[in-house]
Amino acid sequence: MSVVYLDSHYMGGNPASVELNTGVFSINRDMWPHLSDVQKQLILLHELAHVYLNDHLDEENSDRLALQWYAGTCKQSLRKALDAYEDLLGKDYFDADRKMQIYKTLLSIDAGRFGNERAAQILSVIEDERRANWAQALIAAIPAVISLGTQLFGKRSAWAKGGHKKKTDARLEILSSGTLAVLQKWAKETNNAQTVKDRAMDRAFLQESVYILMGESGVFDDDSAITRDWSTKGADKFFKHYGWAREEINGFADQHLPSVTSGLGGSSGFNFNMKSVVKWGVLALIGGIVVKKVIF
Repeated sequence: MSVVYLDSHYMGGNPASVELNTGVFSINRDMWPHLSDVQKQLILLHELAHVYLNDHLDEENSDRLALQWYAGTCKQSLRKALDAYEDLLGKDYFDADRKMQIYKTLLSIDAGRFGNERAAQILSVIEDERRANWAQALIAAIPAVISLGTQLFGKRSAWAKGGHKKKTDARLEILSSGTLAVLQKWAKETNNAQTVKDRAMDRAFLQESVYILMGESGVFDDDSAITRDWSTKGADKFFKHYGWAREEINGFADQHLPSVTSGLGGSSGFNFNMKSVVKWGVLALIGGIVVKKVIF
């Protein structure tokens, strides 16, 4: 195996590819410096999967294998993989079906290998054609859900443990995480600091956005029959019940805005007959490509 660096003129919008007949990796020298290390690793693992499958057209299984190989290689690997893919999913070479398969693979790994019950629940909804409307809303929320953190998920949520109307540390942490996730979502959508600030200053819109995200994230999921399902009651009733939550969200927005808006604007293919890959050789190759500095 070897690596060559080519201009976008030759690579188009593809960050990397591999020639199955020769085993040569081609790297887009114009795109590569702008990718994160996690993105680089996933892209290279994807190309390597084409080698393993001996098929340069099977994108779905190449994505699946790349994620399976990457999962567990570092702390919070699935969340890092989703964050990395989120920036790539909008590119021309990711259509809606491919994006869906990536989400399903991440959820399947999280449920099967790491025992995440919430991931299993989401996957069952997505795969149930009779619940298609709800599935679409849930899928749209997955990136933000991941950014909220796994402490929100489980048979009994942290919110439900807080009592009737009390302001608890657990509830404050959830509101802080939810507010941060909403701001980060807006920042990625707009890449404009002033737009994010303007949205945050529309306090009613901010508060409702946090409430919606919390509901989609499973914050209100609970196995107790006596606990209200706030995800179906609406924002007005929720904030009437938890009157203190509005000001807390406002305060968390002011706290998180500087870090979120900092730096914003505005204010595969491989035909190489290889059915087995030497593990350490592959990792060494990937590591070398990720950290190598090339002088042109």
